[in-house]
Amino acid sequence: MVWFRPKPLTGWAGGLLIELEMKKLLIFVGLCLAVSGTEAAVVLTQTFDYSSQAGGGYNIAAGDPVGVAVQGNFNLGPVGGRLVGVSIGLNVSGGYNGDYYAWLKSPDGTLVQLLNQPGSDIFGSPASGFGNGGINSFLLSSSGSVNIQGVDGTYGSSLTGTYSAAGDLNAFGTESSPSGSGNGNWTLFIDDLGSGGGSGTLENWTLNETIIAAPEPPYMVVSLLLFAVGVAVFRSRRVVAAP
Repeated sequence: MVWFRPKPLTGWAGGLLIELEMKKLLIFVGLCLAVSGTEAAVVLTQTFDYSSQAGGGYNIAAGDPVGVAVQGNFNLGPVGGRLVGVSIGLNVSGGYNGDYYAWLKSPDGTLVQLLNQPGSDIFGSPASGFGNGGINSFLLSSSGSVNIQGVDGTYGSSLTGTYSAAGDLNAFGTESSPSGSGNGNWTLFIDDLGSGGGSGTLENWTLNETIIAAPEPPYMVVSLLLFAVGVAVFRSRRVVAAP
């Protein structure tokens, strides 16, 4: 019996095989990097509460354009994280919702209007308000299907639910246009522009930040890459080796 030992490929054939092996390697590495680079969005929540202080919070005097400005130091964002979404919960007791004007400013200076006397201007007549002593606890989010500006009310009822803000909360960051980490001093301003209906109280507010964290270093991918390079080099040497 005669055994035939295949002759190793050399020249253009060997080069072609090496090229094919390297292409396989690049595809493999690309898939690994794609998996390792996947980023998960998380929602981080921080509440700034004033209900324990005298008067149960900050007084929002009726008809006072000076209003109330408070700062909340958000410090939950991870190092290297990127802000892709913001929503804010307000807990205000008393007053009329149709009298309130408010805005939110991020640490980088981005300013978004939250309330502008809901129920007024293009949305119709001013809202009738929700009565003195009632607790208005509502969320302003870019996912809200109803704009807060169009919400009227019945005296004695409370404002609850989720609404979109008067301005565009996406200005703080989106997945297609992320901003910084979201950490730092956020400023909430609110005042009561109506002379009637009594004063309100800002009891607390909650800031919800949607963050995409920086991906972890791809140690596993590096290990697989080195292994794949070693295999490719070994196979290429076998191809071009002399018999």
